[in-house]
Amino acid sequence: HDETVDVHPAPHSPHGASSAMIRAGWEVAEQAGTPFHIHVAEGQYEGQRTLAEHGATPIRYLDALGVLGPRTIAVHCVWLDDDEIALMAARGAALAYCPSSNMFLGDGISRVTEMLAAGVRAGLGTDGGCTNNRLSVFEEVRMTSLLQRVRHLDGTALGAKAAFDLGTRSGAAMLGLDTGTIARGQLADLVAVDLGDPSLHPRTDLLASVVYSMSARAITDVWVHGRPVIADRRLTTLDMDELLARVRALTTGWRL
Repeated sequence: HDETVDVHPAPHSPHGASSAMIRAGWEVAEQAGTPFHIHVAEGQYEGQRTLAEHGATPIRYLDALGVLGPRTIAVHCVWLDDDEIALMAARGAALAYCPSSNMFLGDGISRVTEMLAAGVRAGLGTDGGCTNNRLSVFEEVRMTSLLQRVRHLDGTALGAKAAFDLGTRSGAAMLGLDTGTIARGQLADLVAVDLGDPSLHPRTDLLASVVYSMSARAITDVWVHGRPVIADRRLTTLDMDELLARVRALTTGWRL
């Protein structure tokens, strides 16, 4: 298959998949040597339902099934208590935090700073198009920092570098990918930014500007594994005008 695509077992969630399906997904991940992806404690209702049906909260239920470990990527983890955070850290499980999706659905704010302090590995995700219309990692980086600050009522909580690392090197590391940094031996996954864009001025702190104020228009080029996928702000892998014409034709008359 395409080397830019990995396939990971991903039963939806403790409330959206049977115990047999969850265990089967874990066994496939073990055999294939891949991460195991599952939504965990996204909304309060999930914890209530899992507790009623299985006698345990989502993270404790997964631990009882034997599927909470270093290959586990637990998505969202909004509603975890201190003991559950410690359990995730002890098992070596990782967090995929999706702040924009959590805001869109009104789920809550994950305790990211506490999880990082406990030693939980973490990275950022976008969830899906139906709950995150922009699907922008840069947007997730910004929202991660801002939400932790408003949660703690502390304008210094989770600074620009920590948030940027979650969206780059930390996320790559938990996926087992040799990317996320520009260094010898790393995959050529690169984003070129126009430093002359007004959103990156003044140049007092470039990283902070990238995290908090950079406009999408500042991104000029993108390479994935060395392949150009955006060149001079245009997609190279498809005809955008043709795609948009198809979208308009297919959605004529839609009311959302």
